[in-house]
Amino acid sequence: MPTLKLKIMDLAELVRAAKRISHAAGYLELGMIPQALGQLEGVKDFGPFEAAADLIRGEAFRCQQRHEDAAKWFRQAAQKFANPLNQMALIAVAQSLRAVAQGMPPCGHTPGGNIPPNRLRPNRPPLSDRN
Repeated sequence: MPTLKLKIMDLAELVRAAKRISHAAGYLELGMIPQALGQLEGVKDFGPFEAAADLIRGEAFRCQQRHEDAAKWFRQAAQKFANPLNQMALIAVAQSLRAVAQGMPPCGHTPGGNIPPNRLRPNRPPLSDRN
């Protein structure tokens, strides 16, 4: 069983990292790949959110058809996530490596111009019952 290693971080730095990851995921959802990657730049330590940052980078590179780079980041995320969460990252590694061999179109570019569902949050949040 892997051990969890945490180092004590400054709370403000931890909050900043969490906000950057949240903003990057939002930009990625909108298809704004350079802005998503830009949000992850300049953060020295993501602390316990390192795996999430790697996953977002992998998805961004996959959208840019940089499948080898995407596979690298997905692999790093899979190594950092605990079971069973690492399975999603491992599947993304396999898909990226298959795309390298087959030459797949970038995400966000589907026939008919439809935007595909977000791979990071595949299920929509439940509707609230406000009456």
